[in-house]
Amino acid sequence: MSWVGLGGQTVTFVMHEEKGRDALGVPRHKERPVAVRGCRHRPLNGTEKADLLGAGSQNLATEVFKTTAPKEAALLDVSAIDHLEVLDARGEVVRSEIIAGTQVFPDVTGEPYKVTIFSKKVSL
Repeated sequence: MSWVGLGGQTVTFVMHEEKGRDALGVPRHKERPVAVRGCRHRPLNGTEKADLLGAGSQNLATEVFKTTAPKEAALLDVSAIDHLEVLDARGEVVRSEIIAGTQVFPDVTGEPYKVTIFSKKVSL
């Protein structure tokens, strides 16, 4: 089933696949980008925290996003070590870290027709 009405954005999901280990046994990862058209990427909420202590006072802003995408086989295995990239209104790439696994929504036959993924962006 093709689902056209989810949205008009293209979101690039960047999966990290383990490609061996280094001499200390730490996993090495290779990035595998998957561009998905027809997505809807939108903010859910945001928080701001002011750090008034210390010489390097700064504000920390956290935005949580919800991305709804057509079913893609690669998206069913997205995990919290992966991230996504989407263009903002200025045409600049914005990177968000995935904070939850894929939520799959089935159609009436039980086959997946869309997925929802939550992510966050932290800014100083």
